[in-house]
Amino acid sequence: MRLLQYADSALPIGSFSFSGGVESAAAAGLLTTEEELEGYLHQSLRTAALTDGVAALHAYRAALVGNMEAVVDADQRLYCTKLWAESRAMSVRVGGRLLSLARNTLNNSLLDKFSETIAKGGCRGTQAVVLALIFAIEEVDEQSLWAALMSGVANMVLGASLRTTRLSHLATQAILHRTAPLIEEQYATVLEMRLEDMQSFAPMMEIVAALHEQGRERLFMN
Repeated sequence: MRLLQYADSALPIGSFSFSGGVESAAAAGLLTTEEELEGYLHQSLRTAALTDGVAALHAYRAALVGNMEAVVDADQRLYCTKLWAESRAMSVRVGGRLLSLARNTLNNSLLDKFSETIAKGGCRGTQAVVLALIFAIEEVDEQSLWAALMSGVANMVLGASLRTTRLSHLATQAILHRTAPLIEEQYATVLEMRLEDMQSFAPMMEIVAALHEQGRERLFMN
């Protein structure tokens, strides 16, 4: 039930209002076929796995033993890997709403301490790290954390594509079904990665993001 709750795309934390670059990619005519959208999703998942995913796993393991210093380190390093302003804003904004929701629901001192650290400027409160804290507190296993985090990325991209392209819900669900093995493979790939190994290299997505930040297309709240 915890996995279903926190992985639900309807969780009221505002993630639906972001497109992960899909908005501008669609406006530029880069997402006109199912194959193009699937390729974009795979790149989005790879980038998330090597940044948010690595940070989330480290924060989760640190939270299990009450090591707040390591949690904060994971959060700060993750924020620094996000090259686009919109990506940073999304991570912190959604993370803040998720943290507020969790503090109201769980009444846990670890969440309170993390919130205090953010208020003092000690870290940013990224979505992936907040989710990791919640799963550690709730004693939900690490693989479920990974599933929730990566399904969130997939649902953001595919949901945005339904609002910005002519692809149907049948196409997006077929893509999601085919993508599940990739998410599992990515978990195995990053399982032993260090925080220092986090990396973000997706030139085309970064160009699309830059176009969005400077462009006039605004179909989403951001």
